[in-house]
Amino acid sequence: MKRALSVLVFISLAWGSCKTTHIDHSWAAPGNEGKPFKKLLVIGMMNNQQVCERVETHLTDDLRSMGYNAVSEIETYGPRSFTGLNEKQIFEKISDKGIDAIITIVLLHRVIENAIIPGKGIQPPIPDAYNRFFGYYSTTFNKVYSKDYFQESSSYFYECNLYDVLSQKLIYSVQTTSINPVSIQSFAHEYGKFVVKDMLRRKVIGR
Repeated sequence: MKRALSVLVFISLAWGSCKTTHIDHSWAAPGNEGKPFKKLLVIGMMNNQQVCERVETHLTDDLRSMGYNAVSEIETYGPRSFTGLNEKQIFEKISDKGIDAIITIVLLHRVIENAIIPGKGIQPPIPDAYNRFFGYYSTTFNKVYSKDYFQESSSYFYECNLYDVLSQKLIYSVQTTSINPVSIQSFAHEYGKFVVKDMLRRKVIGR
């Protein structure tokens, strides 16, 4: 019992301190360092249209703020504009706009978990309380019935890829985890900055 409570305390502390986005893994194809692109197209692929639009917009704006010519699929073509098109039709639409690089953002999966987080704060077990029913009952009751006893934690796993239109090959990929985002707006803003910063670190987009 004591060991189980210690594990729950650890999980609770970990979840409470990880309410942001972090990079799990990033990769860049060798030999593509600093390649200059004339126009980048950002495509979000998510069931939630609002999230898709926000993420596309923020990543596009972050790229523009650093001097890159970037556009989003939604603002250029409309939502899900490539649905039902074959490969030739898609690349014809892209080529007509002078786009030579594509950035895709995909929500791979979402995980929802629950942890025990006492509303009155996390406290170590009281040894004597476990030896007698009333001691255990009275000590545990207030924790269990506090409004924050169970706290839901949502983890979102995203993947962002960069493709060279000319070769149609993947030249960069990054996987991230976002835990308990405060809002769609704050998540999209943070995500865009994370991805652009890592792209620059990997030197996959030149000026």
